[in-house]
Amino acid sequence: MTDPDSYLVRGAVPDDTYNLALGEPRFLHKHLLFPVEPEVLVQSDYPPHKGSGRLLEELGWLYPGKHVVVANGAKQALLAAFYAYKEMGRAGVKWSVYHEAPHWPSYPTLAELSGVVFQSTPRLLIGQYEAITVKTLINNPDGRIIEPNDIGNYDVLDCAYGHPVYGWNGLLPDHEVSVWSAAKLFGMSGDRIGWLVTGNKEIAELAASYIEKTTSGVNTRSQALTADVLQFVRENKELTDRWYRNARGDLLTNGTNMFDALYGYCYHLHRSNRGMFSWFQVGSDLRDSFDAILKEAKVMLVPGKACGATEDGWYRMSLGNTPEVTAAALQSLSEVLGR
Repeated sequence: MTDPDSYLVRGAVPDDTYNLALGEPRFLHKHLLFPVEPEVLVQSDYPPHKGSGRLLEELGWLYPGKHVVVANGAKQALLAAFYAYKEMGRAGVKWSVYHEAPHWPSYPTLAELSGVVFQSTPRLLIGQYEAITVKTLINNPDGRIIEPNDIGNYDVLDCAYGHPVYGWNGLLPDHEVSVWSAAKLFGMSGDRIGWLVTGNKEIAELAASYIEKTTSGVNTRSQALTADVLQFVRENKELTDRWYRNARGDLLTNGTNMFDALYGYCYHLHRSNRGMFSWFQVGSDLRDSFDAILKEAKVMLVPGKACGATEDGWYRMSLGNTPEVTAAALQSLSEVLGR
């Protein structure tokens, strides 16, 4: 079993390679200057069921009246949601996870880990499977966003990029479960914190049970750190809003530089102002040679087929590095393309 998203990022990447396959928001790191001191190492017990009281209290400010379950990143929150739906379902029913293409490369792997079929074509679901329908708030990889006329009703809403720094318009379609990520909100990728939010108590209990059975909860210190960050954001909104505006400026700069570097070489190319990725298809004359061009330029991208693309020549490029790294990578790619 191979998760293309994780494999491309965590494989053996040479030091001189520009990793634009990365799904990590490094552009946030220089802007979000949370004044949090590392804790002195002390012994601690297993984390509390569902999450620490202080972190749940802070999350309660964001989701009043909802059940919140803390997870080891948004990935585990999604796995916990899929587990809950299966446990609540009828015995003997065949299950699938449905997310339209293009989609986050990890979805097929998460479905496989959950023992269900992954589908990105709705017609295959009719009469065959009980489907867990998933929608991404700002889609990874193509930046599509929920619009006011979206009348969908979804089981799971992936809100990893649910923040104005990624161009979110604040709209949420009808859904039963939402999943959020401290990595994408605060640049805390290494702390592995996410959470599941639902109004359905049974789903919350089953999701918490999944996390308890698989990982005995979530790292206590990571939870304490996340609670500190949430409190700081809540109490210093004017300051943190300014930080996020500056960070968004970097993201938009990356998108403009990407457009300038690839204009004329690609179809479906646009200046990215939503999400954290550029999703493009190279011209037909480059499709046989573009992988070799990337290798020569020492630039890593995610191939479109990992995101469900059925046509050749599609790629996902991360815009989540700092502008300095992104500019250097695009300069290298431009030099090879221009030969």
